Parts: sequence; structure tokens; C-alpha cells
Amino acid sequence: MNSALQWVWEQEMVLAALFRALRPGGRLALQFTAKDFSPPLLIVLDKVAMAMIPDCPYWSGKYPWFMGEVESYRRLVETAGFSEVKVWREEWPLRFPAAEAAVAFFRAAGLQPYLAFLPEATHAAFCTRLAGELEAICGYGEIELPFDRLFVLGRKAA
Repeated sequence: MNSALQWVWEQEMVLAALFRALRPGGRLALQFTAKDFSPPLLIVLDKVAMAMIPDCPYWSGKYPWFMGEVESYRRLVETAGFSEVKVWREEWPLRFPAAEAAVAFFRAAGLQPYLAFLPEATHAAFCTRLAGELEAICGYGEIELPFDRLFVLGRKAA
């Protein structure tokens, strides 16, 4: 399962359902956003959301995505019944020709919960401001953003 889990807060339920769905000996393989996966992006999202979306619940460490941590997620997977559990965090840098390209990439899915709080006529202004704040942190021209992922393997006993 790729990235879909970052949209689900009820991880215990998902893991239990995956365990039930697998045949004995079946394998689990997941990857999704790791905790604090991209500090520069999260910093600018907080700043722009505070300025442009006063009622936004997503700032100061509260984000619309589930972000896993190695040890706590390992315990969740083991509690669901999986054995041979391996959970690790991997750096996954993304390169963009400019901050605007990075914002366009994240706008496709990750920014949608933020944009839902804004009138459609202000979406472009939000994205422009976000790109400007990314440039202030990362510089102009090509930028590289961390996009750390959590990888998870497990097995349902035979």
C-alpha cells in the first residue's frame, strides 16, 4: 500500500483489516509519510495557514495527515498480529526546478485539506505565498525538499 495510509487516522483498524485480509504466510508492505517528513514545507505551511486561514485546524504540529514514527508504528503492526516486523525511516529528497514546482506537486493532494478552507478564488494566492515562503527558506531556483518516508514490512504467520 503506497501513501494512502497518510490519509487514515484509524491505523489500528486498517492494520487489523489488512491482517484479516491476508492469507496465512501473506506479507504486508507499506510506505507513507514519516513524522515531520519535510520540515521546510511544514514550517511554511504553518506560517501561510496562520496568515490566510484563521480557522484552519492544521498548524503547530497538527496536520491533516497521519505521520508515522518508527517505534510506535512497529508496536501497532505487532499488536495487529504481524510477525517479522520491520519498520524504518528513509530519507527521500525531492528536487524541483523552483519553489512553484514544489507547491504544484504538493497541491495535487497534500494541500487540498488547506485549500478546502479557502474560497477557490484565493487558492492561487495561497500557493503563491507558499512558494514565496519556500524560497525564503530554501533559496531561489532549484530546491530540494526532504520527503521522508516510513517503510513497513510484516508477515502473517503461516
